[in-house]
Order: sequence, then structure tokens, then C-alpha cells
Amino acid sequence: MGNCSDEIKSRLTAREVFEFYGFSVNRGGFCLSPFSDEKTPSCKVYDGQRGWHDFSSNNGGDIIDFVRMYFGLSFPAACEKLNVDFQLGLPIGKQHSRQEQIEAQRKAEERKKAIEDRKKRAESLQKAYDDALTEWIRLDTIKRECAPESPETPFSTAFAYALRNIDGAAYRLAEAEANLYRFRKESY
Repeated sequence: MGNCSDEIKSRLTAREVFEFYGFSVNRGGFCLSPFSDEKTPSCKVYDGQRGWHDFSSNNGGDIIDFVRMYFGLSFPAACEKLNVDFQLGLPIGKQHSRQEQIEAQRKAEERKKAIEDRKKRAESLQKAYDDALTEWIRLDTIKRECAPESPETPFSTAFAYALRNIDGAAYRLAEAEANLYRFRKESY
């Protein structure tokens, strides 16, 4: 069982397990407590295989501990549940044919690729938002700093440029913000 538990922990992240069982983990790594009725996120899910800690109930551990406590299972049963639910194809419980193991490995790789793709998409959307915000701030700064001091003062080239382009920059910023919001809403 020791090798299988190590293999389970190396193949799955804590975030992946929590989200699979219905807990939305926010960007800060927090979710609602699985062990209390608190309405604010108090369970910290650490990156990778570092596990979790629920501050409201003072429970914590690795992903196997989470499944064991959440479902009220023994250690071997928790390992078997993770193996079955995530289709890892490990030799726990019933023996799996070579074809079942290959299929389980393929599904695990697909799941990892989907997580990586989602992470890349999040980074791309965040970069688009950051770039749009930077451009809007740049144009707004030019507009404010180069504004004519009086109605009789002619417009500078920089001020005219900022006026001509700031509405487009504001539109791109709003669009980037909406795309990022939709992605986060779908992901969490």
C-alpha cells in the first residue's frame, strides 16, 4: 500500500482532489471547510502535493487524509477510492488488466494536460488584462499630464493622441476584464 499511496500523491494535486469532490478553490488556495458549516473559506489547499489545512476544524494532511476524513474511510479504502475516482489504474483492490491500466494512465495524462491548458489560458487572460490596464493607465496619464491649461491653449500632439485612443483602450480593458471574469467563474 505504501508504494500505491506515494504514487497517488505524486499523480494528484490537492487542488485537483478538492475540486473533483466539489470544493471551489479560489486563487489564494482557500475553499469552504469540508468539516464545518462556516460560510467563509477557511480551508487552505496548498500547491502541488503539499496537502491542506482546515483552520476551522484544525484538520489537515495530504490528499489521502482528506478523502479518508471526508468520506469516513480507512486508509486503504481512501487509496482505493482515489484510484477508482481518478482512474489511476493502480493495483489496489481488484486487479486491473493491462488494457485498463493503459486506459487509466491515458485518462490521467489527459486530466493533467487539461489542468496545464487551463493554467496557460488563465495566464494568457491575465496577461491580456494586465497589458490592457497598462495601456489605459499610460493613455490616461498622458491625457491628464498634457491637458491644456486653459481653453485658449492649443492641444499638444500627445494630448490629442491620448484622447483619440483612450476610448479604445478602455474598451479593450473592459473586454479583457470580462473574459478573465468569465474564465474564473467557469473554473471555480
